[in-house]
Amino acid sequence: MLFSLLVAATSFGLSTNEVFIASIAEGNMDAAKILLEKGGADANAKDKEDTTALMFAAYGGQIEMVKLLLAKGAEVNVKDKEDTTALMFASFKGHAEVVKTTPIQKRH
Repeated sequence: MLFSLLVAATSFGLSTNEVFIASIAEGNMDAAKILLEKGGADANAKDKEDTTALMFAAYGGQIEMVKLLLAKGAEVNVKDKEDTTALMFASFKGHAEVVKTTPIQKRH
C-alpha cells in the first residue's frame, strides 16, 4: 500500500510530507501512520500555510494520531501563518481529549 500511495503521489508531483498531511486532513489514519513510521514522513511536516501535521490531527480530533505525532517528536508550540497552534485548533473544535493530551511546552 505504501509503495502504491507514494508512486501515485509522485506522479502528481507531491512529496511524501504532502501526502502525509493530506492523509491526516482526510482522516486516513492508516495511510498517515504508514507514511510516518515507514515512509519517511516528518512528524513536523507543514503545508504551504505552515499548518503542521499535528494541527490537522488536533483539528480533526484524531487523538491517536496526536499521540503518535507527539511520540515522534512533533513540536507543540509551532504556529501557522495565522499564529494558531495545534492546541488552539483542538480548542476551537471542542476536542477536549486532544486538549488534555497536548502538552503545553514552556518557552525558555
